[in-house]
Amino acid sequence: MSAADTTIIFDLGNVILPFDPYKPCAILGERIGKSSAEVAHLIYHNNLERKFEQGLIDGDRFTELVSDALGVKLAKSEFHDLWVDIFTENQDVSELIRRLNFIIPDSPLEHQCLALGVRS
Repeated sequence: MSAADTTIIFDLGNVILPFDPYKPCAILGERIGKSSAEVAHLIYHNNLERKFEQGLIDGDRFTELVSDALGVKLAKSEFHDLWVDIFTENQDVSELIRRLNFIIPDSPLEHQCLALGVRS
């Protein structure tokens, strides 16, 4: 088998980009006087995040629905910054990918930024 016939698939979530989905819940909760668990329930257990992740709603609608669920008005840019902050780059895996001569985007969060409609 030649190198051209080889396919390597890397899982993005928790492999290339470990994430803590409850990090923004703690920060939002602190800002609006709700517990992290309450914020998480309103976002995750009401399927808002799932609808966004599945592409059933766009970033603007997601921000709007989260704002409504929390009873506050979230600025899109503020919410975006909190939301994408759930990711951290796994440096070891990224270095492995680079050594294999794969292309890694300048911003590993590009897909989330685009989903929220933010362009750099």
